[in-house]
Amino acid sequence: MKQPLPFWLSLILLPIAAALLWLALDFVSERELPRRGLVGYADFTPSEELRVYSLVLCGDVMLARKVRKVAELRNDPAWAFRRNLFLTATADIAFANLESLFKENPNPRPDHLSFQLKEEQLSALQVAGFDVLSLANNHTSNVGRDGVVFTVDLLREAGIEPCGAGRDLDEAHQPAIIRRDDLTVAFLAYAGAASLTAGANNAGHSAWGMGYLREDIAAVRDEVDLVVVSLHLGSEYAPQPNALQVSFARGAIDAGADIVAGHHPHVLEPIELYNGGLICYSLGNYVFDQAWNYDAQQTAAIEVLIRGGELQRALIHPLTINLDYQPEPANATAGEILQRLGVDGTRLEL
Repeated sequence: MKQPLPFWLSLILLPIAAALLWLALDFVSERELPRRGLVGYADFTPSEELRVYSLVLCGDVMLARKVRKVAELRNDPAWAFRRNLFLTATADIAFANLESLFKENPNPRPDHLSFQLKEEQLSALQVAGFDVLSLANNHTSNVGRDGVVFTVDLLREAGIEPCGAGRDLDEAHQPAIIRRDDLTVAFLAYAGAASLTAGANNAGHSAWGMGYLREDIAAVRDEVDLVVVSLHLGSEYAPQPNALQVSFARGAIDAGADIVAGHHPHVLEPIELYNGGLICYSLGNYVFDQAWNYDAQQTAAIEVLIRGGELQRALIHPLTINLDYQPEPANATAGEILQRLGVDGTRLEL
């Protein structure tokens, strides 16, 4: 009969085992990750002519306040993304709403609701693998008009396309175009929760209104395979979309958009299949320091599979945000997250 390890020896071996596991995880996170392709892809017939592309949609990304403090303590600007790199860094296209812009404001709001990033934090977004980020939200104004221009230029220099903001109204309404071999996707972004609307000669985010949305979609519709509309809209912490969200999201699909990616409520809201399009009314938080709110910590990323320029399937990845403000795969709460999204499983045929 085998004898159990002496208690004193367990005390020595456990920290060593934990350290080895940590080093292994860090080794993997620092290297190029292999493409996923097991769950959700398996029944697609291989074809050189019709490749399957993945578009990952994430919610609000806020890297200021406590998120930045933890990253600084860990000496790793990308710390918040380390537990979920397998999803965004390996996607063909990864999207999120950037709810914290660059260029620190010397006179921030005293209520800690002014979200500003240091330039060195740009590497976090690069490590995470984001290809396109919406800048149209209620925190665009936190960095002022100069900060909007600075952020737009900084992201583009880093190979990340901004959408929904620019140095003037015309640029703010220009789509971000992402090309992947035979796939071309346009991203447009709008903030119903407006904060700094651009003008003819002033930087800011895009103007709000169904007329703008229809006009922008019509201008790009025939030039691309897919149109994704980002809507920063809704009531904070509400589990269901309000009438304005439904009206604008469905209006975007009716106008020719294929996908609506909503955010601002900080919590998940249902997914809807409408008129051939996919509506995610609220993707909730992706990275945020709202540990005080349980609902805001239960979230998801939506991976849309595309083939032949058409939507094929949505894979739902239930996530929970841990106490280090990192999204990681949800286990115990996965069923609850699917209920919040109004779906029966993690795979949705489109």
